[in-house]
Amino acid sequence: MSKNLVDKLQVWGFEEGKLIFKDFSLASIFEIEAKDISCKTDEYLNSLKSQECHFLNSLPEGLNVQFVQMTTGGVDKIIDAHQKQMVEGADEITRELLSERVRKIQLQDQKNEIIRVKRLFVIRRKFITKPQNKNESFWKRIFSFIMRKPTPEVDIFSRAILDPELKSFSQLEDDMQKKLESLGIKSRRLSEDEIFKILYDQWNPGYVLPPGGYNAEDFRDHLILSDLIVSHKGFTINGVHHRVISLKMMPEKTFSTMAEKLKNLPFNSSLYLTINVLDQMKEDFALKTQRQIAYAMYSGKKGVQDLESAAKLQDIEAVLSKRVSGETKIFSVSLNVVLRNSDPDELDAQCAEVLSKFREISGAEGILETIAASYIFYEVSLPNARCTERTRPMNTEVLADFLPIYGEWLGHTKPRVLLKNKSKGLIGFDPFSPTHTNYNQLISGSSGAGKSYFGNILISNLMKESPQVFIIDVGGSYKKTTENFNGQYIPIGADSQISINPFDLSSTDIEAKDQKIKFLTSLVELMTKEEDEKGIRKLQRAEIEMMIKSIIQTNPEAKLSDLKNRLLESSDESVQKMGKILEPWCGDTPYGKFIDQKTNLSLDKKIVCFDLKGLENLPDLQAVCLFLITDLIWREVQKDKINQKFVIFDESWTLLDNDAGAKLIESVFRTFRKYMASAIAISQSIEDFADSKIAKAIFSCSSVKWILRQNTSRRELVQKVLSLNDREMDLIDSVTSKKGYFSEAFLISGDDKQVVKIESTPLEYWLSTTDPIDMKKMDELKADYPDTLSLFKYLAEKYPHGAS
Repeated sequence: MSKNLVDKLQVWGFEEGKLIFKDFSLASIFEIEAKDISCKTDEYLNSLKSQECHFLNSLPEGLNVQFVQMTTGGVDKIIDAHQKQMVEGADEITRELLSERVRKIQLQDQKNEIIRVKRLFVIRRKFITKPQNKNESFWKRIFSFIMRKPTPEVDIFSRAILDPELKSFSQLEDDMQKKLESLGIKSRRLSEDEIFKILYDQWNPGYVLPPGGYNAEDFRDHLILSDLIVSHKGFTINGVHHRVISLKMMPEKTFSTMAEKLKNLPFNSSLYLTINVLDQMKEDFALKTQRQIAYAMYSGKKGVQDLESAAKLQDIEAVLSKRVSGETKIFSVSLNVVLRNSDPDELDAQCAEVLSKFREISGAEGILETIAASYIFYEVSLPNARCTERTRPMNTEVLADFLPIYGEWLGHTKPRVLLKNKSKGLIGFDPFSPTHTNYNQLISGSSGAGKSYFGNILISNLMKESPQVFIIDVGGSYKKTTENFNGQYIPIGADSQISINPFDLSSTDIEAKDQKIKFLTSLVELMTKEEDEKGIRKLQRAEIEMMIKSIIQTNPEAKLSDLKNRLLESSDESVQKMGKILEPWCGDTPYGKFIDQKTNLSLDKKIVCFDLKGLENLPDLQAVCLFLITDLIWREVQKDKINQKFVIFDESWTLLDNDAGAKLIESVFRTFRKYMASAIAISQSIEDFADSKIAKAIFSCSSVKWILRQNTSRRELVQKVLSLNDREMDLIDSVTSKKGYFSEAFLISGDDKQVVKIESTPLEYWLSTTDPIDMKKMDELKADYPDTLSLFKYLAEKYPHGAS
């Protein structure tokens, strides 16, 4: 350890969670959430700039603040939270899927393929009352002041001085958090241990923090365990090479949210924007002096027009005008990027990348520091929040454009599903997040975009929590998933020997009976309405509802035949007609065996899948069957208000595109939230929702929307139906997928919108694939393996991205 390096540290230690420095100043560090502006309109961005200017103008004089953007790795926290969601007693395939998913992500993290960006906000202020060294004479203090010598450390730190300073600084902390909140930025003050861990990694790269602990009051000797070796390119700490890049030349023109271009810096880099709020009276005096010089140069040349002096004079007068009106302040600002890497060649490439990003900001130029690199690092490194080199004055409007507060949405608190964003970050998704007004979801994508595959991957992520899953499918896309999770797969055809009695009640209370009356009336409407009719008239509806109510009250084992007979007995010919139309649906007829018998179906598995593919040639029965199954599932959902439930309508919901079906789906989507249930509607195209009678119910009651690859010819329709702006449409246009690797989607999660990527592990891929070549390969090898899990493990190892 180098004692000289310890002496260069400005900080002493902690006091009540605050950092104390040798120059009698206090500091705090906050972790802040980035603002995701990728989908915001120009009007919003302009409004945001006004808020940023107000924030900067409200900073008190003498305050030092620093925005830090640290690009690192580390996914342990989100992985642990994801694993903790698994319930006890999970089956083997669920444990295997989770284990493989975690191993894959941890391996990617080790290879630096997953990026985690931490954003910090540092505030530092000198003591209002500065302590004096009791052994220092008055004349010595005067001499030190004249010669600008550093003030020696005090012998005694009086609590009478410190306590009021701590109290005052606490008020400043609260005030700064409120100011950040006014920008829409959430902040959290870091604890002493969190700060020390960051500082330890900063000064000891590659070392693991020992469990021993540290002296909080003076942790300097515990902080520095490595020597710093200066070179002509930068410096090295513990064998890790460091480079420092500073802003050398300002951009020709700044613009709102310009700093967003610097949000994706190389791995293991730290960006520091260090700000000192200057004495504004001194700055006003300096501006007036500059104005006089510029005016003299402009007016002093007889008969010659000095355009440069005229422009400079105009700029100074504009700033002075805003200073007089209080619209702007003057700050001293430095912008530095510190990169570190054990491989010097990789580090050189990263430096070139950062210099290139600087040039993207309207022609700004950065400079790769040489001998000055270590000195600048001493100044800007955490928690100092100060810099005297490479600084430049900026007014409020310019500085606002440099604030590095933009980034990606970080996801939900509970990472039930793991996703990635475009910046290689790992985020968590929670369908039951309290930020959602409801828990329903919509998945849309063109043919071949991977909708069913996407749905299967979602299920495999969620099954670790043992939810109840119901699937209504047309085509067998979920058969493998259902069977491998020991679920109940129910293919329905004309000869399936399945019966569902629509008169079954989930409860005998008044609310359940009223719901059943409405449901049965809608069922009669669905079965009897002619194509040219709008629906049942009010008088007919009232009479039918009275009949149903009477049957339910008098006959607990009622069937559709009982209602048919009552309809035939009516004096109203139109009601009698409905009874005659119901005759093919009753008794020992092909349809009657399904709907006019005692229910012989029990839903006793955690995952249940109904496949209506076998009824494609019987569209009337298919629609009625879906209607009955939806009601059956609805009754199962109502039995429990605590445990998670998912109901997936994969294309099948379009069969209910009529008045009766719309009422049922609307009821389901509007009330599922009460029962901790999420309805998921999957459609091939947004057009299905645009042209549907139930679109309003599905759209308004779906907080989550997954937009996969869309047909480009329908771009305008997609934008209109989803009410998206041009930026959001550009993101949808960028959505892609790679078979066997990942599927991207534009995720709308409440107010948060972002392109996300869901990656499958090899085991998840083989569990979810419906590719014909993959299915053929599975059939070829089935006989060689005792169970499907063993088969999937072999295929995952042999063909991790599919057989094709």
